[in-house]
Amino acid sequence: MARRRVHRAFIGVVCAATLLAASSRPAEAASIGTLAGFYQSDVTFAGNRVDLSVESSDGRRITGEVMLNVGTANEVCIDFKATLSESGQFNLVGMDVDGRIVVHGKFDGTLLEASYRLFVGGTIDHGDLHVVVEQSSPPQFDVTGEWHGSYQSQLGSTGEIVFAIRSGQQMPEGTLMVVDKTRGIAFAFDIFVSVNGDGSFAMTGLGPAGLFTTTGQLKIGNPIGEISGLGAAGKYEICFVGGDMDAGVFDVVKSLIG
Repeated sequence: MARRRVHRAFIGVVCAATLLAASSRPAEAASIGTLAGFYQSDVTFAGNRVDLSVESSDGRRITGEVMLNVGTANEVCIDFKATLSESGQFNLVGMDVDGRIVVHGKFDGTLLEASYRLFVGGTIDHGDLHVVVEQSSPPQFDVTGEWHGSYQSQLGSTGEIVFAIRSGQQMPEGTLMVVDKTRGIAFAFDIFVSVNGDGSFAMTGLGPAGLFTTTGQLKIGNPIGEISGLGAAGKYEICFVGGDMDAGVFDVVKSLIG
């Protein structure tokens, strides 16, 4: 998705030395199920929730329904057909009375990062779409609660990062706050979280600043004081409204008191 202007490379040495990356599982169509997340328009700069529901799969061919919240009251539902390659390339085409949608992106087994084009009522919209998988089995890790830590941007800024996660109807959800101490500004996002049985996770969020995406690994240790013993480390990416981008790494621990 070569669409953003600012540098895209992560801090490779830091990531390799300090982080456990989300596991690289072969993408399987039958295992996708339901995905939830957000989209952000490059035309209107607005964003909202999006859901993909897989109704059937045959090998690497998929059929289902995509639902987008457009504006404050309109809900667009479009039946789709999609293919998922062994390398994780995801291609979707949908057409219905509500409109037409085309999605191209990369699915790693937990997170789908894609671009979209939407044709509704004579208008054409395009932008970014990030969704994570709803886990079909009860989570092995309790990630609900507050997580506090720090981040390091590839652009040189540092600051605090806070996750406030609660149990949602489909998957853990909540809010995320990024406090940029270097520039003295803060960004807030609504988030969905998907956690795998091996502790790898992905998260996607949307806020006034744009789209937020993370992947990483849970870290299990012994509780100390107000710290639960459960931590997480990973990499993040922010696609800001208007086209700029930031990326970097973060490290957080879960608090025993909310």
